[in-house]
Amino acid sequence: MTKQNKKSWTVELNIGSKILMPYYKDNKAIDIEQILDELFNNYISTYDIGAIFRFEGEYNNKTEMSFYVNFKYRMAPNELTSLYKIIENLCVELGQECIPYNIVEWPKGYGKQDLIYHPDHEGEELVFASSYFKTFGKVNLSDVSNTN
Repeated sequence: MTKQNKKSWTVELNIGSKILMPYYKDNKAIDIEQILDELFNNYISTYDIGAIFRFEGEYNNKTEMSFYVNFKYRMAPNELTSLYKIIENLCVELGQECIPYNIVEWPKGYGKQDLIYHPDHEGEELVFASSYFKTFGKVNLSDVSNTN
């Protein structure tokens, strides 16, 4: 893979504040500092974080305080597994069943949104629904939605 093939992508995450994996002993709510610690210490430079803030989200038809995270990630389009691994690790570290993501600049017609699940998640895996994903800024998910 040559360097020219890599580009900087804007990745958006919606992370719930509730720890949902059952074997986490301390089921406290997640806070912004935990998310930043995980991202900065393990994966992303502080210069690459575009935004992180709380918003009122929804999970299993219930209101849940959630976090919007926006960061830049450098990769070639065929290197998505490296991003998936980061999101999967965030699921593990933050006790999440899954974390939805959106790659803002992904070419139209492909759309790149999905749910990445905790490796120990058991049970039904939902399909990404753009109506539940919160994005902030100039790009709407309908502009880059999956046409398959």
